[in-house]
Amino acid sequence: MSGTIFYAEQEGKLFIRCLGRMASSLCYHLRERINERLSRKPRVEGLFVDLCACEYMDSTFLGLLVGFDKQLKREHGSRLSVVAPSAVSRQQLADLNLTEVLTILADPIPFPARLDPVSACHSPTPELLLKAHEQLMEVSEANRKKFGALESLLKKKLPSS
Repeated sequence: MSGTIFYAEQEGKLFIRCLGRMASSLCYHLRERINERLSRKPRVEGLFVDLCACEYMDSTFLGLLVGFDKQLKREHGSRLSVVAPSAVSRQQLADLNLTEVLTILADPIPFPARLDPVSACHSPTPELLLKAHEQLMEVSEANRKKFGALESLLKKKLPSS
């Protein structure tokens, strides 16, 4: 099953619901939407990511979540909260030491009744892939070792400055 991401904003809070498999093809438009919202006022009070129906998350998606959390802390003084992660999602978060850096809420919280789908993009850019994996590598030395070769490969694909 492929994945679908839904998004809504309500009362200064951002909501993301993830259904199925979260892969890099879903990251580009999600990143653009969240970055656009974080770049303007009013202040964002929090970002809530519902993973109760998430079957899988690739490393690009996980790195995107870490990046959102850092950006929220830096620019808005708020945090990203993972809501009711499935057993598989919880394990994936733990495997990359993300349970140490992200807020995990065990129980569901109310989400807006209407959430809009975020479209997929079938080929994420090397820049997006690199940034997401750099976020993961900053979390732990184990992640640095795990993704170091990919980082080198992606840097070679970027245009020279």
